[in-house]
Amino acid sequence: MKTIGALVEEVLNLTTRGQFEFAFLPACEALNRTAKEIYQNEASAEPEFQRFIKENWRLISFMGVPNPDSIPANLPFGIRRAIPSLNMPNLAQEIIIYAFRQTLHTRRFPPEIGFHKLTTVQVKDDKLLFPQSLIFAIAACVVFNPINKDEKISDIYWLNIRGFQMFITELWGRYDLADRIMDLYKIRR
Repeated sequence: MKTIGALVEEVLNLTTRGQFEFAFLPACEALNRTAKEIYQNEASAEPEFQRFIKENWRLISFMGVPNPDSIPANLPFGIRRAIPSLNMPNLAQEIIIYAFRQTLHTRRFPPEIGFHKLTTVQVKDDKLLFPQSLIFAIAACVVFNPINKDEKISDIYWLNIRGFQMFITELWGRYDLADRIMDLYKIRR
């Protein structure tokens, strides 16, 4: 079984090659394993990954979906059929949870969702397109989580958080740094 560090490394290698849809599976696996480790002694009706996404939504939306409230109204039919509660306030979060559930279950990225280089969520060719930065936000949630403080990765990998570039080897388990960056950015606005 791959380590969390190896999964994060795989995510970054795939994104470097522009294969964001393929990078989503190891990102899901790393997040899911992190969540299972965190909540291993807690009983809950919702899956661990879902709870983890909700609890880390501030970082996910900050890095990966900067405008989570601006989901287009013309959602693809596959999304509308799969997620019955579309009129909810956290629609972006629910769609990401759906993508996680589908990817973990089928080991394939949902065909009605994709990625693009822009920072907005859009619909194009009957696909809901999230920013490519969503993959990095998922990886960041895993890297910054204190439960992963002892993970390892090669010194050549780094994360860019809204202009703050840092080597991942120095970020494992340091959620305090993510909080500081998010707070600093909020002050600058």
